[in-house]
Amino acid sequence: MYSQPPFNVMMQQQQQQQQQQQQPSPSNSSTATGRPTESISPELASMFKRDKDGQLLWFAGPPAHVTPTTQPVHSVAYLEWKRKQQQQQRQD
Repeated sequence: MYSQPPFNVMMQQQQQQQQQQQQPSPSNSSTATGRPTESISPELASMFKRDKDGQLLWFAGPPAHVTPTTQPVHSVAYLEWKRKQQQQQRQD
């Protein structure tokens, strides 16, 4: 008969898996030095992950494990429209 591990053990295992997924593995990432990083604005470069030496990390493909959202999320455009509508209603 199969028995499930306690809830806290399951949560620890899940957290460890998530941490491993977030850390880039050497086989699917590389650093960009020189020309590629020079052509990117500092603002854009700040959005990329970096290695220990501060070099930008470039990935060969999208993440293998994407964490699904638990609930639907509104787009930024919709939230902005909604905010403007509420402001107009307050002014009237």
